Amino acid sequence: MALPGRYRYAYTACEKQKRGGFDLKTGGGSFVIDKCPRKPVTPPDTYELVLDNKTGETVMFHLEGPENYVFNLKPGKSNHKVKPGKYYIKFQACEIVDRDSILVRKDGALYTLIACSKYIRINNNNLKHNIVSVKIKNDTGARLSLKLVGPETYNLLLPAGNSSIDVQRANYNYTITGCGGTTITGTKRLGPHLVWRFTCEG
Repeated sequence: MALPGRYRYAYTACEKQKRGGFDLKTGGGSFVIDKCPRKPVTPPDTYELVLDNKTGETVMFHLEGPENYVFNLKPGKSNHKVKPGKYYIKFQACEIVDRDSILVRKDGALYTLIACSKYIRINNNNLKHNIVSVKIKNDTGARLSLKLVGPETYNLLLPAGNSSIDVQRANYNYTITGCGGTTITGTKRLGPHLVWRFTCEG
């Protein structure tokens, strides 16, 4: 048993060395070593981006944002580590150059490169009677989903920029989805010499 008096101490804990002194009185006493403080949780530098290439082609996939990345994508799903933030996408597949954007958060993100059969082909020949070619000016900077309901029903994906769609000449009810998930509906007559422009303004 230690005798009463002044004592000095030294110990290492919590990755630090501590020194000091204390008085031990008659009858004893206690010396308390505090718990180590919790270390702050450092978030990872990168998060998972899953790319699902359904084009059936090998694609060079470009990302521009907080960091720039280029991935060589074979058909199927692949996992990639990227820094969080908003990225602008560019890749060439199915005979067109597609542009889009994606936001990578801490819970990761999934981006799908759609099958070539779902892309709008540019400069298609009009082989059917009463089929017209409507010029598309997609100035949103990303692809859009367009559904047309009339004599025929069309579910179309419009790439950013200029393209054209071949449809039967008629009045259609349309539903457009894009610009961050905004949906717009309306009615439009689709005929020859029509230029249909899309923007995210108004």
